[in-house]
Amino acid sequence: MFKEFINEVKKATASTYLKIALIAVMLVPLFYGALYLKAFWDPYAKMDQVPVAVVNLDKGYSQNGTKTNLGNELITTLKDDDHLKWDFVTADEAIKGMNQKKYYASLTVPADFSAKVYSVDSDNPQSTALIYSSREATNYLATTITNSIAGKVTDALSHKITAKYLSNIFVNLKNTASDLTKAKDASIQLVNGLTTANNGVYSIQNGLTSANTGSGQLISGLNTLNSGQNELTNGLTTAVTGANQLKTGAENVSTGLTKGQSALNAYIATNPAAANNPYLIGLSKALTASNAGQSQIISGLGTMSTQLDTAKNGSAKLADGSSQLSAGAGALSSGLSKLSSGTAELSTGLNKAQDGMSQLSDKLTDGADKAIASTEDKKVAAQSAVMVSPVAMNVDSYDLVANYGSGFAPYFISLALWVGGLLSFFVIDFTKKPKTKKEAIMKYGILAILGTAQAVLLGLVLQHSLGLTVINQWQFYGFIILISLTFMAMIQLLVQHLDNIGRYLAILLLILQLASAAGTFPKETLPQFFQIISPILPMTYSVLGLRDVLFTHELSNLWMPLTYFVGILIVCIFANLVLTKNLDKKG
Repeated sequence: MFKEFINEVKKATASTYLKIALIAVMLVPLFYGALYLKAFWDPYAKMDQVPVAVVNLDKGYSQNGTKTNLGNELITTLKDDDHLKWDFVTADEAIKGMNQKKYYASLTVPADFSAKVYSVDSDNPQSTALIYSSREATNYLATTITNSIAGKVTDALSHKITAKYLSNIFVNLKNTASDLTKAKDASIQLVNGLTTANNGVYSIQNGLTSANTGSGQLISGLNTLNSGQNELTNGLTTAVTGANQLKTGAENVSTGLTKGQSALNAYIATNPAAANNPYLIGLSKALTASNAGQSQIISGLGTMSTQLDTAKNGSAKLADGSSQLSAGAGALSSGLSKLSSGTAELSTGLNKAQDGMSQLSDKLTDGADKAIASTEDKKVAAQSAVMVSPVAMNVDSYDLVANYGSGFAPYFISLALWVGGLLSFFVIDFTKKPKTKKEAIMKYGILAILGTAQAVLLGLVLQHSLGLTVINQWQFYGFIILISLTFMAMIQLLVQHLDNIGRYLAILLLILQLASAAGTFPKETLPQFFQIISPILPMTYSVLGLRDVLFTHELSNLWMPLTYFVGILIVCIFANLVLTKNLDKKG
C-alpha cells in the first residue's frame, strides 16, 4: 500500500505545473493568514502617523493680575504626546482638511474655555467642553481609535484642572488653619479675661455682702433715730404748749399785779395818810418790782415758746428727713440684695461662660492643630493626587496578548487553513472519485501531507517572522495540523462526492463560520441565528482551541476543541470510505 501511495504522490507531482500548483497551494494559507495579520499586526504602534487637527481659540482668563490660558497648556501637552499625529492649525485649515479627508478628526479649544473653567469661583459657575469632530466615513475604525485617544486627552486635562481646583481649595484650607490658630489664641485671651472678670465679681459680691450688712445696721439705727425723733418732736410740742400756757399764766399774773398796783395807787391817792404808811409803800414797790419781773418772765417765756416752736419744726423736719433716710436705706438694702442676687447670677453665668470658652478653646486648639497637620504640603500633594483620580482600574489579566495582530491570530489562522484547503481543490484536480477505499485513503493521504505542510509553514512564519508569541509550542503545531487535516477531510467529502455543489457548500460554510466563529467580537454580540449555529461549526472550536494553546498555560479547556475535531475528522473519513464503498459496489 505504501508503494501505491508513493505512486499516487508521483502522479500528483508528475509535471512541473503540478509541482508549482502544489507549492502555490501550500503557500496560500501563508499568504492569506500571514499577510492579513501583518497588515493588522500592531496598528496602535503607528497611531502617531494618524493626523488629527488641533485648533486653539482660547482667549485665556485673568485673575488677580495673573493670566492663564488652558488652551496653550493643552497645546504644549499635545506637542509632547505621540499617541496621534497632532497638527496645530487654524479653524479654517481644520475645516478644509476635514473636507478634503486630510484629517480623521479635529479637536477645538473654544474661545471661552479658560474663562468657563475658572468660573467655578464665581456666582455663575459654568461647565465647558472641548469640541471634537470626527469623520467616520474616512475610516470608521480609525475614528473609533482617535475618539478613544481624544477622550483620554480630555480626561487628562480634566484631571489637571481638578488638581488646580483642589490646590486652590487646600490653599483656602491652609488660610483657614491660620485663622483657627488666631481664633485659638483669642479664645485663650478671652478665657483669661473671663477668669479676671469672675474674680472681680467675687470681690463685688463680698463688698455687696458687707454693704448689705451695713445697710441693715443703718436701717436699724435710722429706725431708732426715727423713733427718738418722734418722741423729741412730741416732747417739744408739749413743751411749746406748756410754755404758751405758762406765758398766758404769767401774763394773767402780770395783769393782776398791774390791777393791784393801780388799785393800791388809787387807794393811796384817796387816802393821803396811807401814802406815808410804810407797809403800803413797801407793797407798792413790791408790786412794781413784781410787775417788772413778771414782764421779763413773760418776755422770756415768749422767747422760749418761739424757740421751742422753732425746735419743734426743726425736729419735725428732722423726723421727715429721718423717715426719708430710713425709706432710702430700705430701698438701698433692697437694691443691694437684688444687686447681690444679680452678681451671683452673673458669677454663675461667668463660670459657665468660662467653662464653655475653655471647651471652645480646647476644641479650637485641637481643630487648629488638625487643620495645620492636614494642610502640610506633602500631605496635601498626596491627597490631591488621590482626589484627582480616586478610583483606578487595576487590570489583572489572566492571559496577556501581545498586540492587536496576536489577538486576531486564532481567527485568521482558522480562516487561512480553510481557504488553503478549499483552494487545493480548485488548483489540483481531486474531483475524480476514488474507485476503492484504498484509493480514497491514499487521496486523503496526499491532502493530509499538503494540509500539514500548510499548517506548519503558516505557524513557523507567524511565530518567527511576525513574532507571534506561542506559549505551548508542541500543542500549537499539533493543534493547527489537526485543524488542517479536519478541514481537508470535510472539504474532500463535499467536493469529491458533490463536485461543484460541494465547492459551493464549502464556500457557504466558510461564510457562515466567518460570521459565527466569534473571532472578532464576543459570541454574545452576534445575531441570534449565528449564536445558534456557532456551536455546530468547526471554526468556532478552532478559534477557542488556538486561543488556549497560544495565550494560556491552563489547557484544561482544550479537550472540547480536540474532541470536536477528532470526532469530525473520524466522521468525515468514515463517511468518505462508506460513500466510496457504495460507488465500488455500483461499479
